[in-house]
Amino acid sequence: MTEIMMKSVILLLIAGVTIAQVKLKLPDTTAVPGSSLLLPVVAEDFKNVGSFSLTVAFDKNVLTYSGVTNQPKIGVFNATPVAAANSSGAVAFSWFNVSPSLNIRNGKLLDLRFKYKNGTSPLTFAKMVPSSVTDSLANNLKAIVQNGRVSTRAGRPDTQRVKLPAGVK
Repeated sequence: MTEIMMKSVILLLIAGVTIAQVKLKLPDTTAVPGSSLLLPVVAEDFKNVGSFSLTVAFDKNVLTYSGVTNQPKIGVFNATPVAAANSSGAVAFSWFNVSPSLNIRNGKLLDLRFKYKNGTSPLTFAKMVPSSVTDSLANNLKAIVQNGRVSTRAGRPDTQRVKLPAGVK
């Protein structure tokens, strides 16, 4: 009888557990060949985040990566060196901090800098694993991602147009 009650309590506890989730977005962007781009990585519901390890893949024939800006000012941040990212067509970046945790309701996590050559390049979150984003206690957070792309538009060479989700500044 006691064993049955224990199993029922365990099942009840498991059923009551909710897994937090975060959202990450890469915008659709249009640019003029030869222009410089700041492509935001947009975060939503990024609450109590203690670490993230993300990779964004791009077409190295269309974009030349030149670095990361506006990353979190606290904690430890690392990114793939420029030459390695341009060789592979992917930039990996990671951050962790025990306290305070990262809390972004709806805004930019960071900006990726690129030089746009010409053509269309997908912007894709790659290598997402359960431990890609964790809370401050190292519990995995479910990450929902939305990929984007960069494509050509007519205009002055030093302009870009990035369409951010509603409410993002």
